[in-house]
Amino acid sequence: MNTIEKISVSQLKNIGLEMSVLDDDIILSNNIEIKNKIFDTPCRLDGFVLLFCTNGEAEIQINFQEYKIHPGILVMNIPENVIWHIMQIR
Repeated sequence: MNTIEKISVSQLKNIGLEMSVLDDDIILSNNIEIKNKIFDTPCRLDGFVLLFCTNGEAEIQINFQEYKIHPGILVMNIPENVIWHIMQIR
């Protein structure tokens, strides 16, 4: 059986997103620009995530369900969720 990779905050800071990381535990950003598709294979983020979209649009798959993110949307993620891809669409 295949296992799903876990990604830590410290690993995320090395993928080219513009963000600040505090003690490898917390990501802070007022503008995350996704330059290409990330999370090409299903994985779990080893931490909790709160994301509030203020502008732009993106697509994300959580637990193999696709969601469109647009201004006013709050995304909450727990470590048990499987994230497949995040793609900025506007």
